[in-house]
This record gives sequence, C-alpha cells and structure tokens, in this order.
Amino acid sequence: MARKSREEREQEALDEVVQLGQFTDENAETIVGLLQDAKIPVRVKVPNKFTRIAFAGDWGTRLYVKRGDRPSARDIAEKVSGPLPGRR
Repeated sequence: MARKSREEREQEALDEVVQLGQFTDENAETIVGLLQDAKIPVRVKVPNKFTRIAFAGDWGTRLYVKRGDRPSARDIAEKVSGPLPGRR
C-alpha cells in the first residue's frame, strides 16, 4: 500500500466532517438554508422526542460541515444565532 502524499493527507483533513454547533430547531433551519445558498454541504442531526427528554445535552439540532468549510459556515451561523463558543 502506497503512502499518501502530504497534499492528500491535508485534503483528507479538510474533508473531515466536524460539528458546527447545536442550535434551536428554528435557527438550525435558517442556518441550513443559508449554508445551502452558499453551496456549503451540511449534515443535520435532529434528536427525537425521547432523546430530548432523556438527555439534557441533546436539546437542539446539531449541524455538521466539512472542516475546510467551517470558517465560512461559522460566520453564517453567527449571523443567525450570535457568537458561537469555541476557538476560531
């Protein structure tokens, strides 16, 4: 098996999916629309009713984007929900 080049490893890191954040359902819907308008692929995880009741940490919709798209996606999300926690 051939070793991957540095460029291939860097591209794989950019393609890795990372969590953008957890948002209220309404904000998540708005953010997803704006991300789609910006041609940024997004994955959505909506907890079911049982999960929301049983697990306090799953209070809202989680959004996931590629690591390379995260800075742009974060800017879009902050326009809707305000400043996001974590590093930039």
